[in-house]
Amino acid sequence: MSLASKVSLFLLLTAAGLHAGTPSIPDWVRQAAAQPVPAYDTETNAVVLLNEETDTIVSPDNHIEHVRRVVKILRPDGRNEGYLAVWVGHEEKLVSVHAWSVDAAAHEYELKEKDFSDRGNASYEMYSDIFVKSATAPAAEPGTVIAFEYEIRRRDYFNELNWFPQEDIPVRRAVLTVQLPAGWELKEWWSGMEAAKPTSAGSTGWQWLKTDLPRIEDEPHRPAIDALAGRLTIQFYTETHPLGTDWAAVAKWAAGLFHTSSATSPEMASKVQELCAGKTDFDSRVRALTEFVQREFRYYAVEIGIGGFQPHPASEVFHQRYGDCKDKANTLAALLSLAGVKSEMVLIDTHRGVVRKDLPSTYFNHAILAVELPADVPDDRYPATVTTKAGKRYVIFDPTDEWMPFGHVRAQLQESYALLVTDSGGELIKVPMLKPDSNQLVRSATLQLGADGVLTGEFQEKLTGDFAERLRMEAESANQQQRTQRYEQMVNNSLKNASLQGLSFDGLQALNQPVDIHYNITADRYAQVMGSMLIVRPRVLGVKTIRLERKPRKYPLLLSGAAYETDSFDLRIPPGYAVDDKPDPVSLDTPFASYKSHIEVNENKLHYSREYVLKSLEIPADKIEDLRAFENKVSADENAAVVLKKISSSPGQ
Repeated sequence: MSLASKVSLFLLLTAAGLHAGTPSIPDWVRQAAAQPVPAYDTETNAVVLLNEETDTIVSPDNHIEHVRRVVKILRPDGRNEGYLAVWVGHEEKLVSVHAWSVDAAAHEYELKEKDFSDRGNASYEMYSDIFVKSATAPAAEPGTVIAFEYEIRRRDYFNELNWFPQEDIPVRRAVLTVQLPAGWELKEWWSGMEAAKPTSAGSTGWQWLKTDLPRIEDEPHRPAIDALAGRLTIQFYTETHPLGTDWAAVAKWAAGLFHTSSATSPEMASKVQELCAGKTDFDSRVRALTEFVQREFRYYAVEIGIGGFQPHPASEVFHQRYGDCKDKANTLAALLSLAGVKSEMVLIDTHRGVVRKDLPSTYFNHAILAVELPADVPDDRYPATVTTKAGKRYVIFDPTDEWMPFGHVRAQLQESYALLVTDSGGELIKVPMLKPDSNQLVRSATLQLGADGVLTGEFQEKLTGDFAERLRMEAESANQQQRTQRYEQMVNNSLKNASLQGLSFDGLQALNQPVDIHYNITADRYAQVMGSMLIVRPRVLGVKTIRLERKPRKYPLLLSGAAYETDSFDLRIPPGYAVDDKPDPVSLDTPFASYKSHIEVNENKLHYSREYVLKSLEIPADKIEDLRAFENKVSADENAAVVLKKISSSPGQ
């Protein structure tokens, strides 16, 4: 019988008053549930009454993690707190798992270990020995208290613990206890919240307590929760297992994993010779190899034990043609070395702000590559270039981005701290923010307006950087009909009663070239006919404004990335009409964005041009009102109209 069936049957029996035994609710659950719950706002769906973790260090390679957690559901949207899960990794053993729930009517329920089922950890993994033990608590409804307890023996590859006491719901009480063997010591780092002073917990233990922590609110386009939450990092050590007190120590640990997997093979050497034949310069050789790995190697993970951290041998990944991020980066590094190009592995997180400068840690979730620039290559050749403290220059590149050309890096990784891993120890670097002109959307059109208000015209677009990558990604899994539907939707966001014809794309496969797009549109009743006048909006296509909620904001707002966008439309007005009134030019400039628009009239042709530049990756919360004022002015300009008035064709008419 499935877990869902078991739970459904159990609920049916208890609802009828039939119990197969009285649940044994532990005292710690009852004590936590008895706490008075403060009055929270209407968007607070649940509250953590207790989150208690005890980590007992057994040896340099193992510790025992014991967790107790009690949550009260306050509103229907808090039902997801009834999902209970614990992940178990390589050489780790789940010692025990248990759960209880008490609903608003004081009915008590219990889940034992047999009620928890196993599932894989992620869909992109071909195989992983990490699994999740999970169950859904009975009666997960408003008013119910749910308690969860488990104990697991963890396998440690780096003597480090990371504790996040803050969550997306309020936390009344969070406790971390670390028990050390005799002769062991620890060092702590806090970030994102005020440090809690540890108190002794037995002869060799320490305990940290945090109470009444506010929730991390779910604001649109906010940073990741791990970037916002307060965090405590603890490293434990002895004389024989020294402390990794800085980023160089973390890099040294990573180098020991990476550099044992970089051996090449004759098969790889032959392929490099084939791909680089006739290519004598740095750029052509690197692009040939990066595009080969981007396109020919599927992203698929096989992670067993240390394989979750250490790349598989490059020769094996090359032969199989698949791997995860560290496999693809490591294999590309090996191929580049065969072509005489030096490179280094880089550890990063896919969410900006998770890796913190003042918090040396192994808390990463992604691996990419830094390709060293030769001395004769100018600094400005590749936008994603960084310079180390020693003066070496590297191009940051992510081989898992199948449609991003070498020299660029996607916006989500820009302005992020990352760990450059080298034989000499490495250092923490910061991925640069690319300039706006690295990501361009340039749109132009030749248009004809009829006296009946019908608009026809031909459009051209040129996309580079993130704009081109997003389109290439969509095009990979879409046919021509689906691409047409996407553009029809884009057109209909700006034009009512419009139809799209002749959509074509050039450069979708050439990563080092812009994507050129051509299409024609026809829009009935585009201009509003009012007697002898036509009211027409010169901004025919394209919406630049960002939709913002009206309520005050607590966290920064993440943007799609720095970008440069222009529109240039030539609109031929109907014979017998002249421009009677037109909007004034607009020029806006802020630290985060600028906007300009202008209309010129030349005989029977109206020329509309505008420029929109995003300069930032995110807007601080205290500048949201400035952004809102900017967006209001942009919106007003986007909807401004030109008045065309019918003129007499000859005197006396």
